[in-house]
Amino acid sequence: MVENSPTPTDQIVQEHRANAPSGWPEAQDGFAVSAGLSALLVDGHQPPAVVVSNNNSICQVLQSSQEHARLCDPYCGDAHRKAMSSGSTVEYKCHAGLECFVKPVQIAGRDGLAVIGGRAFVRAADYQLLIERFRNGDLKTLDSDQLFTNLIFTERQRLSDFADLVDRSARRFRPEETTVAPCLPTEAEPTPAEPAEEDHNTPQPEVIELTPELEIAEVPVSDPLELELELLRSELDYRSKFAVSLQHFLERISSNDPAQTYQSIISNS
Repeated sequence: MVENSPTPTDQIVQEHRANAPSGWPEAQDGFAVSAGLSALLVDGHQPPAVVVSNNNSICQVLQSSQEHARLCDPYCGDAHRKAMSSGSTVEYKCHAGLECFVKPVQIAGRDGLAVIGGRAFVRAADYQLLIERFRNGDLKTLDSDQLFTNLIFTERQRLSDFADLVDRSARRFRPEETTVAPCLPTEAEPTPAEPAEEDHNTPQPEVIELTPELEIAEVPVSDPLELELELLRSELDYRSKFAVSLQHFLERISSNDPAQTYQSIISNS
């Protein structure tokens, strides 16, 4: 008998974006895609997260599965509690060999939030071990055409840089400032004053008319353009460091003997 594939109703809900601070989902999507890493805003056990951005497809499939999501519970599932307990960044490697971090954040004055970042392979050996689990191990029953649609690889330094970027992004989202128009007294009408002789040399104050609809004005203070510039600067800095790192790697493995070059690649991976 052929088993039926899981239907959408069998899958675990991954996020509740409507619960996020205003403007944060778009910002998180932007810096996660720009950095090429995953980011999740969480307010408790995950899944579900509040916002999921650029998710590693392996995580997406595992945590959507009723059968396999439990494997992630000690790691990303428990990440929010670890962040709240430590009050600082916590780094960890999950059962799938993905390098992650979680850190508490305050966004728009809202406490009790944390961001999970990374979900990336840093070592080729970790990826190879996971592939073997899919082929012959405990994950061979996990059949999905989405499994390898967004694999993420990175360097350890870039994870650290990404954690700093999360901090800078969160600091840009402060509580909205509210300006309330003062209420004018209405008990007694003031005595009309004699019109003064107009002095054209004296600067006249600007007159602002208040209507009932404009008595309270909400002014958001986040700056998407400045955030985008920060992301671009971070990306350029990363590319520069990566070029230097690649040059050093090539110098270590270069050899006139192809066999020796191959062995150097293996030993330096």
